[in-house]
Amino acid sequence: MAEVLIDNGIPTNLFSISGQVTLLTGAPGEVPTQSVLASSGLAPFNADPSITNMNDQIKSLNNDNTADSGFHAETWSSKLSESMDRHQSLKEKVENTTVTTVFPAEGLSDQFKLVTRLMQTRVSRGSKRDIFFVQDGGYDTHDNVDASLIINFGRINGAIQAFVNELKILNLWESTTVVQFSEFARTLNPNTGGGSDHGWGGHHFMFGGAVKGGQVLGRYPEVFNEGEGSNFALSRGRMIPEFPWDAMWHGTAEWFGIPPNSPSMDKVLPMHKNFPASSLYNKAALFNDILPVQMSEQSAPILSEPMSEQSAPILSEQMSEQSAPILSEQMSEQSAPTLSEIGVNSPELVVSTAMRCGTSEVDARELCRSTCTASLGCPSTMECFSVHENFCGSIPQRIYVNPEVSVEVHRCGTSEIHSRTFCGAPCAWSADCTGGETCHGVHANYCGSSYTEV
Repeated sequence: MAEVLIDNGIPTNLFSISGQVTLLTGAPGEVPTQSVLASSGLAPFNADPSITNMNDQIKSLNNDNTADSGFHAETWSSKLSESMDRHQSLKEKVENTTVTTVFPAEGLSDQFKLVTRLMQTRVSRGSKRDIFFVQDGGYDTHDNVDASLIINFGRINGAIQAFVNELKILNLWESTTVVQFSEFARTLNPNTGGGSDHGWGGHHFMFGGAVKGGQVLGRYPEVFNEGEGSNFALSRGRMIPEFPWDAMWHGTAEWFGIPPNSPSMDKVLPMHKNFPASSLYNKAALFNDILPVQMSEQSAPILSEPMSEQSAPILSEQMSEQSAPILSEQMSEQSAPTLSEIGVNSPELVVSTAMRCGTSEVDARELCRSTCTASLGCPSTMECFSVHENFCGSIPQRIYVNPEVSVEVHRCGTSEIHSRTFCGAPCAWSADCTGGETCHGVHANYCGSSYTEV
């Protein structure tokens, strides 16, 4: 995917937090070299130099080329100097980031934590797309599978929860997708050690702010034993997969910016044409339409994560930052009005679904920025986003001062859009609400942040 995006003018970077991986290795010369980082971050290139200014001496020696210097020697020296500069530049950028969420002290959490730091450097790196790889082990459960999974799932849950919390703080949740994958599944019938052995077809999951969650796609097997009339069951509960790898990657690639039914998709998934369309999930099946999808729109997601014998990418879209607008002195700051103050049942309120420019989906929607059809029509620091339903055009435009995404995810109101737009009272269930209102889960918003109306 990186090759296709770069060919279409979308800067894309590749990072592995778990060693060099084939997943991030593209055609030589056509895709940037993957940056391989330790989960602890970037250590100094030469932490214990044997001489003064040793790094400068290394560069000087490798830049001392002559007319008869060999091509391979020059290439090696050039790459060494380039790697040293890239390492130092990225190290400084990462050290200037801040992580607000407390991550559990364990390996997968450390990898996810570093990913959130790298995401914060996207603007200074000039990146529009980032692909990350993280990995977790401990799933080759040939014995004591139940005890192992209880421990592993508890650990993974903590890592994922911290990662999601931090992405929401960074306003990157709705532009990030994590795709979990493994090279094979396990037998459904246990072995004599209370474990499971190597299987074939299995389950995979994905999550993110744009993902249509709460779905189980595919078909539950009707027969699990070989020879009972099933075309999918083998011995010991080894199941032949009904859907290919290309199934979930097809829709994911489309969300990431690869046009469907195109030579670009053929390059990304060269085998997808071997399967009927009914065996492939498109973007509409996997994602809510809240992100730019066309490569010409110059937007920006991430890939990351497998789990050694159970692994997984993260796709995340990167956005440009924007300076805060200058407020007119005549504009008085105010907090969001209550539902009763605004009159939520006013017939003048018209729902808008137009795409809008912004630095993120919530920025484009909450500030009711200008409408667009592609990112090329937006300022250079913005992208064109498909946004959640809103009342832009029916209510005054709001200009926020240092907006922060509200931590309240449930609010009282007559509908989700009313609860979100007019910042209904926080609630846990509908019994907390009054005046005929009910409790709604709301999309990301700036409730609680000060703003002026124009």
